[in-house]
Amino acid sequence: MRSLLVLGAVILVTVTLIGGAVRGQTVTVTRVTNAIVATCSAVVGVSPNGATWKVFPESQQACAQPVIEAFNPNDPAHGQRELNAQVTVALDTERLTSAVVWTVLKQMYPMDTDAQLKTKYGVARTRILDAFQAQPWK
Repeated sequence: MRSLLVLGAVILVTVTLIGGAVRGQTVTVTRVTNAIVATCSAVVGVSPNGATWKVFPESQQACAQPVIEAFNPNDPAHGQRELNAQVTVALDTERLTSAVVWTVLKQMYPMDTDAQLKTKYGVARTRILDAFQAQPWK
């Protein structure tokens, strides 16, 4: 029974380590892709190929190469950009969050047109994103 528990623990640790490695690789590929596409908008795909990165279409490799060479996977800015993107998506696409912000604005400015409220919503979203980064409540 004890050997079965030890075997189970070894398998669990092995699977966890392998899973962590795969997630780490996926995160790196996503971050490299995002950095390249931000600079070279014509790039439609990025593929790790051993120690090199290949972009598609291949004609965009020259545009992407400086980004690839300068890429630092440990730059904390990557994580911050990802959190900012998550907050922006939550504010714009999560129906409940968007509805709450919209309703509060509508209550505060009942005479505004929808176009005016959309402008205020954009300002509120920017301020929420800034507050999310700064965490002034801590």
